[in-house]
Amino acid sequence: MIFYGLVMGCTSAFALPSRESLLTSISQGQIQRTVTIAMITQFSFQLIGMSLGGLADNLGVIPLIIAQGFSLIIGAYFSLKLPKPSFKKEPFKLKKIKDEMIEAFIEVKNSKEILPVSLSMIMVGLCYMGNNLVTLPYITTERYGFGSTGFAIVSACFWMGTLFSNTILAIKKDIKRWGTALMIALSCGLPILGSLYFEMPFYIFCLVIFSWGCGAGVVIAMGRTITQTFAVQSHRGRMLSVYTLAFMASGPIGAIFSGNIIENYSLQTNIMITSSVGIIFILILSLKTNIWKIKSPN
Repeated sequence: MIFYGLVMGCTSAFALPSRESLLTSISQGQIQRTVTIAMITQFSFQLIGMSLGGLADNLGVIPLIIAQGFSLIIGAYFSLKLPKPSFKKEPFKLKKIKDEMIEAFIEVKNSKEILPVSLSMIMVGLCYMGNNLVTLPYITTERYGFGSTGFAIVSACFWMGTLFSNTILAIKKDIKRWGTALMIALSCGLPILGSLYFEMPFYIFCLVIFSWGCGAGVVIAMGRTITQTFAVQSHRGRMLSVYTLAFMASGPIGAIFSGNIIENYSLQTNIMITSSVGIIFILILSLKTNIWKIKSPN
């Protein structure tokens, strides 16, 4: 399982920045709408995957792995139909790759829009993604006594929330205050996270997770839109890689911390600590950056 996770993670590390770079070239000036439509497509198929995952107790794991393999083959076929890069390919040089990576971090550091957004994604990874990966399965199993079917329902509620909020964003195309929308959604996640401290009926728990997903959809959509829009064209792919790294690298770290806190102390202690870390991040972003003031350039 660890090897499978490493391989899929490495694959995503190459695929995600490439996909994000392509969105800009086909957006025709409507980057927010393009990003939200891409996310709606992604989350819709994730919901289908979650629904199929709920059948693991009855079908077993092997048929689902085979189905995923066929899905990846179909995706690989359509990826060959994507627009070819317009730049000239150069020979692989390790030193050049290293220099380009350093340039990407410097460009992100110098961007008053992308730097705070990347920092906010570190908060998302540490406080939200970590709990999503560890706390939600733990609560589903230990508090409610459900197996894979129960966790599939919980996961589906989360992704239904992201799908719902992105559908609203796709319809309402005239949002201008991107930073404000991101920070409001980010802040609203903290009381939702804090509510997991308390026991509640399973259907209320699912509604809470749906609300959490709604906020997550706004955060991810606004974060990607801001990064796509303000990235330097010559460094766009690399800057998007830094943005993705901030999110995807901090998530597993948050999961490790949450898992250890739950195991050594309690679920409630983990909720209190991660919520407190989230509050600190919100205060730093609000007081030390201009993230609230980031607007659409149009």
